[in-house]
Amino acid sequence: YPFELDFAKFREIADLVGAWLVADISHITGLVVAGEHQSPVPYADVIMSTTHKTFRGPRGAMILVTARGVERDSDLASKIDKAVFPGLQGGPHNATTAGIAVAALEAQKPEFTAYARRICANATALAEALKSQGLKLVGGGTDNHLLVVDLTPFGDGFGTQVALALDVAGIYANRNTIPNEPCSPFYPSGLRLGTPLITTRGLQPEHMDQLAGWIRRAIAVIEADQLPVDKAQRGAFLQDFRTRVLKHPELLKIAAEVRVFANQFPLFQW
Repeated sequence: YPFELDFAKFREIADLVGAWLVADISHITGLVVAGEHQSPVPYADVIMSTTHKTFRGPRGAMILVTARGVERDSDLASKIDKAVFPGLQGGPHNATTAGIAVAALEAQKPEFTAYARRICANATALAEALKSQGLKLVGGGTDNHLLVVDLTPFGDGFGTQVALALDVAGIYANRNTIPNEPCSPFYPSGLRLGTPLITTRGLQPEHMDQLAGWIRRAIAVIEADQLPVDKAQRGAFLQDFRTRVLKHPELLKIAAEVRVFANQFPLFQW
């Protein structure tokens, strides 16, 4: 969802029916911490999140019980702890836990706030750049770190082909369903893009035009590769497409350009 979540409205709805409100903020935790997105803390009973994505830590997860949750059930935190361990899992990865602690420390620094702001600025710039390339976005833009391209102008169920083509071109994205999906979750008609990693590597809003141009060029290469209407033919079509796309000269040319560009923004400065 590329727009701001209204947690107050979720709370209002939950109260109408006497429900508990659990907020999964896995995608936006880093933005919430940095003040770039409304916090669910005043509204939710329980908050859960992964520790990677915008939080930029190792893969893991957190579950938090808010003051509101404790007010409803003073034993809630203990119940959740016991449900996780020994109820569902064990064998802690202490190195991962230490990495999460480092990420939490990093998230308290001014540099992290600047990083979160650049994530949103890059996403906004990328949205505008993609629209200038003639691409349609779900909702017309983004308020956070991600955006979804509506590919139905090119054909229903076109997301898989575009994601595979971009992979060959050196750009990682993933296929995604869109509102009122005309095809299916297995053959979606959208493409999801996010800016946290490119922001970490140092890309700025002025670089988004270049990125959007590569994406549009990759789409142009495969516009004729439409998903068969006959569902029985789709598996064989995609298998053949995967083979052909790996050798497409224009996609390989884009990949070479992306590699030269990306080398200006190394993952590590040493």
